Amino acid sequence: MDDDEFLDRLYQAWAKTTDADQAAWAASEDEGLGVWEVWSVEGQDQKSPIVSFANQADAEFIAIVHSGLPALIRRFREALDEAERLDIEKDALTGQLADTELALENSKGLH
Repeated sequence: MDDDEFLDRLYQAWAKTTDADQAAWAASEDEGLGVWEVWSVEGQDQKSPIVSFANQADAEFIAIVHSGLPALIRRFREALDEAERLDIEKDALTGQLADTELALENSKGLH
């Protein structure tokens, strides 16, 4: 699987998660139960439970990754596009350099 296919599949999986296109996920402690809950949070007043974890780090990781994944994918795609553009530009410059060297060699042979 190439990078584009991986990113497409990752984004498609993310898009199917609860409130993916409408809300961010956040973690908070439920002291009464002694667990960390991940919530879908939309605005100040709307939040829906997603999942509970026994460990704070696990809850925060899932919330952060879920909320940041679209931006991460977008930036990765931009970096791939820029790398491809630079590769094409490098190839063009290498070709121009080869043409210049050939022209220089030919001009030396004429003198």
